[in-house]
Amino acid sequence: MLFKIGFKGRRFADEPQDVALAKRLFLTLAEGDREVIARYYVDHQSAEQIEGDLSLPAGYVSKLRTVVRSTYFEERGASLQEHDSRVGR
Repeated sequence: MLFKIGFKGRRFADEPQDVALAKRLFLTLAEGDREVIARYYVDHQSAEQIEGDLSLPAGYVSKLRTVVRSTYFEERGASLQEHDSRVGR
């Protein structure tokens, strides 16, 4: 399931309230951005492959992931930086 997948195999949406938040945020994305996120996390396609297939500028997937992850953690009451420092990024 998309919402149980985190960054590099680290899960960050296991609790029911976190899954609900992830679903809500996913559904607020434009259709094209939902496709990008699904292809990256569910289909495990590389950013370069997605950008090439969809004629997106280089770096688009990375920027989108940063925005989505930041929004997710802010909504949870934690910053992305706090999360990354806990998981060693």
